[in-house]
Amino acid sequence: MKKIINTLTITAFLVLALASIVSAAGVASVYTRDNPLYLQPGESKDVQFNLQNLVGDATNMTLRAQVVNGTDLAVLTDSSKDYLVPFGTKDVMVNLRVTAPQTAQVGDQYDIGVSFTSVSEGAKGQFAFGSAFEQHFSVIVPAPPVNNASSSSDNMMNIIYLVIGIVIVAGVILYVRKRNKN
Repeated sequence: MKKIINTLTITAFLVLALASIVSAAGVASVYTRDNPLYLQPGESKDVQFNLQNLVGDATNMTLRAQVVNGTDLAVLTDSSKDYLVPFGTKDVMVNLRVTAPQTAQVGDQYDIGVSFTSVSEGAKGQFAFGSAFEQHFSVIVPAPPVNNASSSSDNMMNIIYLVIGIVIVAGVILYVRKRNKN
């Protein structure tokens, strides 16, 4: 019986100790593997990640960003790679520039991954719990856009012809009605 009580006491202590280190930092992005970024060969686009620290113990977190996939295509553009995420915030932005290779072919797909690791403030040599997570998204090279300049001018001409046709029909109807009254 004493062994059961000791086991329960140790389990309860561990649960309480581990619960105090739980944090709910997170990252959000417009682009994901299911919602890829489309870039033409040689085209660049600036992408933002949104760091959040909304739930858990009311402590600030510092997260270190690092490109882990697609390092030849993506670069973090902020001066510091460490981001302070105060408790209760959801708007700490991380800026990333993604450039498709000049040699990319239609249909090529690339994986971009950015890792976010908590930076502990503990003294050197001390053991500290931390968290890490990664955000991945795809970059796809689509077919080049079709130049629709000629078709839009054709559409404009069709509209002009339609308006002229309606005016002529309306004129004929008015002429016939006026003639029938006389």
